[in-house]
Amino acid sequence: MVRSDSATETSSIPEPRTDTRILWIGIAFSLGFTILLWFASIGLEARMASIYGPFIPDQGATWYFWQLPVAALWPILTSWVFYFTHQITIWTLTVKAMRKLGNNKPQWTGKPDKIHYAILGTNIGFVTLHLVQTQIWYDGLAKTVPIWTSQFSVILMLLLILLMENPRRGFFWGKKLPIGKDAMNGIYKWHGYYILWALIYTFWFHPMDGSIAMFFGFMYMFLLLIQGSSFFLKIHLGRKWIVFLEAFVWLHGTVVAIESDYLRDSGPSTGLSWPIFFFGFMGMFIFTQQFGLTKKKTIHFTLLGVYIAVAIIIFSIIGWNRWFALISIPMAEYLGALAGWGLFALVPRLKKRSKVEAVALAIPTA
Repeated sequence: MVRSDSATETSSIPEPRTDTRILWIGIAFSLGFTILLWFASIGLEARMASIYGPFIPDQGATWYFWQLPVAALWPILTSWVFYFTHQITIWTLTVKAMRKLGNNKPQWTGKPDKIHYAILGTNIGFVTLHLVQTQIWYDGLAKTVPIWTSQFSVILMLLLILLMENPRRGFFWGKKLPIGKDAMNGIYKWHGYYILWALIYTFWFHPMDGSIAMFFGFMYMFLLLIQGSSFFLKIHLGRKWIVFLEAFVWLHGTVVAIESDYLRDSGPSTGLSWPIFFFGFMGMFIFTQQFGLTKKKTIHFTLLGVYIAVAIIIFSIIGWNRWFALISIPMAEYLGALAGWGLFALVPRLKKRSKVEAVALAIPTA
């Protein structure tokens, strides 16, 4: 009886969580490797310019500055070969993880599996390889594909997160979209494969340059890769962690715009770009993301008041003719997410309809 009771008590003790260890190690690695990247890139552009010629001055929003002035074989070849190898390896491990862990109950655990460490190790290996590749050949995928492919791949990732977090925090000011079960299942099932593609593609799009924009960009990328490697772990669902990852683009986007506006000659320009990113992503936090952190209305309205006050002060200085900066990014994200909702809602209906029609067509031939 004593042993039985002890066994019962022991079995009722929650399993200790070790997944948070992966998170903190990953964050430490991200910070440390970003600093290493910065030191390794000192004099890098000058060294590449001495080999291939001076970098082409920034031509504006549609131009990507961090690329060699000539299309050289080995920089292009190595970036694409390493990208495809990284992509295929991670997708292969992800499929294995889905098959192995997706059938276990409960699915979400605080204890990492060996395959989690395999995915993390693979990403760390390719991160190191990319640093070496940049030091030798510099160019990433940007030399052969348009800049908007990288930008929109990440934007679509943010739209997916908006839809996935809808059941927990709502879509706009705490109000939830009536997303059906089939649509949500589709989003949950397929979002990981898309996000891993978007992350790895964007990662290899850029060379590991140490400019201020790249510094924050790669730090953000490393943190996102941690999240992409932690599916089926409880840390993957952490509300504060998810909001932090979403809000980091506020810092990254603003820093990139400030560098373009003030630190580099960006060529022909229609005006400042930093207010678009600063107020755009700040607006996303105020109107949606903060509801994933707290339900207290006093905090919601206090932050809204701060947002309005900052907007009044800044636009009084830079001019109210730039008011569109307040709505451009939020409007694009909300409308894009609504379009994505429609797509995920439509596909299951088409599949069901096609099955019904197939059965109906099969009856006469039976």
